[in-house]
Amino acid sequence: MELVVVLGLALIAGLAFARRRPGRSLLALPLALIPLGPDGRLLGLGAGLAMLLVGSALGRRWGNSPWLRLALVLFAGGIAYAAGFRISFITSPSGGFIYLSYLSLPLTLGWIAVVAHSLSLINSWSAGRLGLKIALLTTVVFLIIGLFQGQSPLFALALVVSLLGLLSAWFLRGRGLAAPEAVGFALALISIAGVLKTTASLALLGPLLSLGLPLWTTTLPIAYGPAERAALLRTLRHHGLLFYLLASYFSIGLVLWRTPRPGLLLLGGLVPLGFILWRWGSPAAGDQLLSTERQLRLFGVPLARLRLQEAADFLERRLAEGRQAVVMTPDTTALWRAQRDQRLKEAYQQADLVTADGTGIVWASRFWRAPLPERVTGIELAEELCRRAASRGYRLFLLGAAPGVAEEAKAQLEERFPGIRIVGTHHGYFADDREIIGLINASEAEVLLVGLGVPRQELWMLEHKRELKAKVLIGVGGSLDVLSGRLPRAPRVLRQLGLEWLYRLLRQPWRARRALAIPPFILRVLLLEPGREVL
Repeated sequence: MELVVVLGLALIAGLAFARRRPGRSLLALPLALIPLGPDGRLLGLGAGLAMLLVGSALGRRWGNSPWLRLALVLFAGGIAYAAGFRISFITSPSGGFIYLSYLSLPLTLGWIAVVAHSLSLINSWSAGRLGLKIALLTTVVFLIIGLFQGQSPLFALALVVSLLGLLSAWFLRGRGLAAPEAVGFALALISIAGVLKTTASLALLGPLLSLGLPLWTTTLPIAYGPAERAALLRTLRHHGLLFYLLASYFSIGLVLWRTPRPGLLLLGGLVPLGFILWRWGSPAAGDQLLSTERQLRLFGVPLARLRLQEAADFLERRLAEGRQAVVMTPDTTALWRAQRDQRLKEAYQQADLVTADGTGIVWASRFWRAPLPERVTGIELAEELCRRAASRGYRLFLLGAAPGVAEEAKAQLEERFPGIRIVGTHHGYFADDREIIGLINASEAEVLLVGLGVPRQELWMLEHKRELKAKVLIGVGGSLDVLSGRLPRAPRVLRQLGLEWLYRLLRQPWRARRALAIPPFILRVLLLEPGREVL
C-alpha cells in the first residue's frame, strides 16, 4: 500500500509541475519525493539539475560550447556523487561482483556524462521529439524492470514515476525534450540508484551503437524522415562512429583485463581496423549527394541520368550538330580515385557526358533513393555506337592498349558489325602526342575510342580535345582488350547480378589492389549527407 501511495503522489507531482516551463519543471523532481522523508540524495539531484539548467541558459546566451556542457555535467555528477549516487561495484564476467573502491568516482562521472551526452545527441536528430520519445521509453522500461525485479529501492521507483509523469505531460502537449542533458542526468542517477545500468545501456545507448551498422535504411526506424535522416548522419559523421569504436575498444579491453579470451583478442584487433577504415573513408567537408532530374552528383562527380540508348542518342545528336563531346565512364574505383586526385575530379566535372560504369555507383544511388536508370559501361556504349556507325557511316579510330590489340579489336568489330568504317588504330604506348593527334586528324575520324587507362585517358582527352577534329571522344579504359577477344567479358548473368568486378578480379588477380578501394567507398557512401541543388 505504501508503494502505491508514494508512486501515485510522485506521478501526480510530475504531471502537475509539467504545466510550467518545461526546463524549469525538472527542478520539481526532488519535491515529488518529499513524502519519502529526508534524504541527502534529493539535495544532490536538485543541485545538479539546477546547475545544468542555469548552465544551459547561459550557454544559449554566450555560445553553446560542447566543452562547457560537458564540464557542467561532470560538475553536477560530482555533486550527485557526494550526495550518495555512486557506482560501487560492477558485475564480473566470471560471476560475482568487482568492487571499485578508488575507481568509483571516475566511473560514476563517466557514466553520468555518457548517458547525458547520448540523450543530447539523440535529441538533436529530430528537433527534440525523438529525444523525448527515447527518454519516455527509457523511464517506462525502468519502471517495468524495477517493479518486476523487486530489487530497486523505493526512492528510485518514485523518481522514475515522477519523471515519467513529467515526460508524459510534455509528450501529450506536443512539446520536445527540454534540457536534454538535465533529463539525461536524471536518468543516469535513476539507473545508479535503482541498479539499472544495463537497462539504461540498452535503452539509451542502443540508438547510438546501431550507428555502427551499415543497415539503417531498413533497421533504424528512428530515422523516419529526410530531415531526421540528414541530422542523424551529421551526428554520425562528427560523433557517432568514433564514439562507437572507442567505446567498443574500451569495453573489450576491460573484459580482456579480467578474463583473456582468444576470440575477444581477435575482435579487439578488428576494432582498430574499423577505426582505420573510418579515417580512410571519412568524407571531406561539405560532401553531399546531390540529386536532380538530369543528373546525380556523387562526391562532386556529375553522373548523367541516362540509359544506354539515351546516351547513344545524345552522341548522335552531337555528331549531327558538329559539336564535340568528351565522354567519360568511371567505375567505382575510378570514382574513388578522383577523391584523392583533384585533376581527375576536375576532368569528370568538365566532361560533356559522364555515365556510371561501376555497380557500386549504381548501388550508391539506389541506397540513397536517387536511383540512376541503369549502369552504362564504356564498352557497351562503344559497342552501341559501333552498331549505329555500321548503318550510318560514322568513321572510328581506336587508340590505346598494348601493341597489336587495337588492330585485333578492329578486325573483331568489322566482323561483328559489317559495314563499319574503322579508319585507324594505334597502341597506347606513345610519347609524342603531336604525332598521334596528326594521325587521328589525317584519318578524318569522327569517333575516337581512347583506351589509355585512368586517369591518363581522361586528362589526355581534355588536354587535346581542341586539337582533335573528332567530334566524339570516349574513354573506354581496358575495353579494347575485350573487344579484341584477348580478354573474355563476364557472362551476362554475372553482369546482371553486378558481379562483373569479381569475375575480372579472378581473371586478373593484379586488380586486387584496386579492389581495396571498395570498403572505404561503401563506408563513405553510408556517411554521405543527402541534399538537393538546381542545375
